[in-house]
Amino acid sequence: MKINLSKVGADIISALKKYPMEALLGLLFFVFFCIEDQLSWESSSELIKHIRDVMSLFPAFMVLVYSLHQLLYPTKGRILYYLSVLLPLPFLWVDLSHFVFTISYTFTLILAFFILLACKCKWENLSFARNCMQTFVSLIFAFFIGHLLALAVWGLYSSVVYIFNMERYDFPEYIYMFCLFVVIPLLYCHLQEKESEEHATPRFMEIIINYILSPAVIVYTAILYIYFITIAIHWELPKGGIGYMVLALAIFAMAGHMFQLLVSKNIYGWFYSHFSWIAIPPLILFWVGTIERITTYSFTASRVYLFISGILMTFYIFFLFSRKIGNYQLMAVVSSICIVILTFIPGISARSIGIHSQKQRLERYISRLDMLDSVTHKLKQGVVFNETDSLRWKDARELEACYSYLKDETGSDYMKKEYGECDISTKRNWHYMSPVFPSGINIEGYTRYYPMRTYDRKEYISKVKDGVITIRRASDDRVIISRDINAYMNSHRVWMQNEVADSVSLGLFITRNDSCMLVLDNISYEEGATIHCTSASVDAIFIK
Repeated sequence: MKINLSKVGADIISALKKYPMEALLGLLFFVFFCIEDQLSWESSSELIKHIRDVMSLFPAFMVLVYSLHQLLYPTKGRILYYLSVLLPLPFLWVDLSHFVFTISYTFTLILAFFILLACKCKWENLSFARNCMQTFVSLIFAFFIGHLLALAVWGLYSSVVYIFNMERYDFPEYIYMFCLFVVIPLLYCHLQEKESEEHATPRFMEIIINYILSPAVIVYTAILYIYFITIAIHWELPKGGIGYMVLALAIFAMAGHMFQLLVSKNIYGWFYSHFSWIAIPPLILFWVGTIERITTYSFTASRVYLFISGILMTFYIFFLFSRKIGNYQLMAVVSSICIVILTFIPGISARSIGIHSQKQRLERYISRLDMLDSVTHKLKQGVVFNETDSLRWKDARELEACYSYLKDETGSDYMKKEYGECDISTKRNWHYMSPVFPSGINIEGYTRYYPMRTYDRKEYISKVKDGVITIRRASDDRVIISRDINAYMNSHRVWMQNEVADSVSLGLFITRNDSCMLVLDNISYEEGATIHCTSASVDAIFIK
């Protein structure tokens, strides 16, 4: 892609004529920013908050207007294109606080990206791949030129302020936001039009695909394979976040698969041509981990999105076996439809499903813990759950988590009305102790002092395992002192359950043998049928 910077001004004027509503929408959002910036210091009104929320949806509104231009401008339906610029205005009087910066908001931006890729209706895979490549390149160059322009103006402004001792204002900030809302979108539109007839893949994109994207996908796949083998050997369940990792792998792998149609050197064809088979172990990881989380904790909005994304991902990966159904445009359209349904259709949206599922889960825990007040028909207040009763304590923690989720999704007023306050206490039997040395420590006879909390000291290495502290000399790996903290704490359990006695504190935090003295800084432990040390921090070693 060749760009003549001297023609940028003329190109923008040309883009203004060809994309008037995109320019007008950018100006509208720039006005929103000016209003918010000027009034935010003087007012905290709902309108200002709503303006901020609407501004966060700028990418979605801009993609909508641009897509309508692509689909309807040559037809009689272009009236919808002209009217689309007004769409943000009604949202100024809508409370979007429960939508903005949530999982639904994230998927709305993903939807906007899919629409941007699919709006030119390239149903043949090669054409769709070229359109995606062109979109990525145009976005990169538009952002680069827009930020370069803003940086140039900021440099000129700062120079003038410095030379002439002028008072600083927010002028650079306004220039940057103008570039963000107006210049960058228009540059993107212009670059998309300019490159519509070019089919060559830019050299730098080939480098990214062949030497960054594809190697990263292969290494990432290898990591998941190692993890798959590890948990299979130990017969463990996958970690909770593994589903998102597999989903990320599938997205980047399918992007790499698509771009193999465009690169001149098909270096990794062997990997992508067999990816449907290669992806089977990661898919097993995904489904085992996802189903286990849903079975244990029920649906939330994010888990609904993850579950549906997993279904689509599985289908798309196996679609790659067939050229007829392995259509990228179709995948983008189907994904967009699913996001629309899960985000904007009441009753069956991801948020609605999550709220319904967590309500059922909350009511199960209320019944299991007998937390329903017979008089108020709301949650009992001031109930204490102790960790010694591990099953009820865990259920109480889950009840708190359900209540907190529903409070975030529906609001505190609704939860107070339906369930009352969640006023329960889940006391952990986890304790932390630090030493009390009112008379100091007698170090007579010791000649060397090694502070163990100094990170660059390598002479001695401490390790805590199963309540036993071991200190080894680094030079020969010889154990110089060890201490069973569990045995000492359990033999002094009466003291552990009360307050500190100096003699016992000295015995717990100081250990001596014939050659050295070990001083501990703190101890963490859990109390149940027995006392178990979970961690201990070594303060210093004294050597004779």
